[in-house]
Amino acid sequence: MEIQPIKKTKLNDIVFEQMKRLIIDGSWKQGERIPSENSLAEQFGVSRVTVRQALERLNAMGLTETKAGLGRYVCVYDAGQIMQNLAPAMFLNTASMQEINDFREMLESWSAGKAAENATEEDIRTLEENYRAMQESAEQNDRRRFAMLDLEFHTRIGQITGNSLVTQTYTILYELLQNTFLQIIDRMGFVGLDYHRPLIDAVKEHNSRLAAEIARKHVQNNSQYF
Repeated sequence: MEIQPIKKTKLNDIVFEQMKRLIIDGSWKQGERIPSENSLAEQFGVSRVTVRQALERLNAMGLTETKAGLGRYVCVYDAGQIMQNLAPAMFLNTASMQEINDFREMLESWSAGKAAENATEEDIRTLEENYRAMQESAEQNDRRRFAMLDLEFHTRIGQITGNSLVTQTYTILYELLQNTFLQIIDRMGFVGLDYHRPLIDAVKEHNSRLAAEIARKHVQNNSQYF
């Protein structure tokens, strides 16, 4: 892609979109220093102020960074980091918590199936330890600790998939749902145990279809709260 001189109104937006495209299509590579403001202003045919405003928007998006005394560079990033930047806005602008739960049903069903395919003995041991801790919390009626462990269990399932995008999504999603999980437990009791035990067993057996189905039913059960 080549930089095209700007001949339209809303210069800031147009310059920003061209710069963003240069990063997305790899013309400006990760870790690479981008041209100076003076150079960019000359290439775009606009003022340095317009260029600087567009660059600041790239910085705010996490696509570029400014290194003191060195200039601006394209950030080195992976799928998980991109999701971290985009997901909070996506979830916080949903119309309702039910929409988040609908998304969870899709995400957790796939993740449970993938976890069943990928799980190592160490992964299974970690899930078993989490389950025992949840049992102890339920016996002690410690709902806050139970909620924390419940969130931890689901996040761990996401990690076992080995997909950085999924892992980051779980982290963000369950940070948003912390208070909601406690409210669900207050209303519905320690029902997570009824689903986590068979889910662990399905993961142990590497039965991806069964694991996915159990996870789907688990989220559907939580939907009753909403």
